[in-house]
Amino acid sequence: MDEERSPATNIQGREQPPPPSSSPPHPQLQRPPVAEDERSQTRKSLVREIKRIDAWTNNLIDNGLFDKRHKKLFGKKQKEDEVRAEMDKVFKDIQDNLYTARKSLDNDDLPTSEYYVAQALRAYEKALYAPSRIWRFSNVYAGPMWIYLVGFLISVLAFYAVQLDENFLNLHVSIQEAALHATTWGTVGAILRGLWFLKDKVSDRRYRNSFRIYLISTPFLGGLFGALFYFLIAAGLFIIAPAQAPSAENVSTLAIIPLAALAGFNWEWAIMILKRIGESFKGETEPEDKIDR
Repeated sequence: MDEERSPATNIQGREQPPPPSSSPPHPQLQRPPVAEDERSQTRKSLVREIKRIDAWTNNLIDNGLFDKRHKKLFGKKQKEDEVRAEMDKVFKDIQDNLYTARKSLDNDDLPTSEYYVAQALRAYEKALYAPSRIWRFSNVYAGPMWIYLVGFLISVLAFYAVQLDENFLNLHVSIQEAALHATTWGTVGAILRGLWFLKDKVSDRRYRNSFRIYLISTPFLGGLFGALFYFLIAAGLFIIAPAQAPSAENVSTLAIIPLAALAGFNWEWAIMILKRIGESFKGETEPEDKIDR
């Protein structure tokens, strides 16, 4: 008579694995912490959006959208009083929606806050596209500044190329040619800095008309930094090795182009170098002053 197989063994006589546990997972590993994290991320996103719309509105105020006399608004001609009343209403809608969104966020009512943030964004878009395209081209997209910087860059490079071919300035001394290289490439570096700055501000809708002074002066400051940096290097080489000044000057002419462009692009770096040079002279003169005292 065959032995009866126990239920814990299979046909080959091996023990079967225990059945999988059907107990529910631990409560701490379920969804509530993830949901709380999502709420925190939503809150941060709403705070960023509120601050961004507020900054955009302030930029429009600085550029004069709500104060200028627009001849055509919302696709139709209106009287001056009607235009001003309409723009005041749009501005009030933006601020009221932002205020309600902030209050809802303080009360932890995220859906209501999201709704009023969307309403504030809609009111902002209405204000942005209310004036003419010419006004937006000049005051939002910085069209005149793009034309100025690109035109200045083309003019400088054209002048530089013609000078290298024809030498119409009659520059025959190597130091004069090196100064021309330094000034030109310092200007080019500064214009690239201005274009990069303008790209960031326009793409983020943070351009203000008050930036025009900075952008207009950028090429001239870059040329000055480039030329000044070259003369500092040339003077340093002459002080360190006066007997080898001509050959060192030729080497510095080849090296000055990237350094001048860097000085024009990164003003902070050039100013730091100049400050260190000034502090070194100051450190040398301070002991003598103390002795005199």
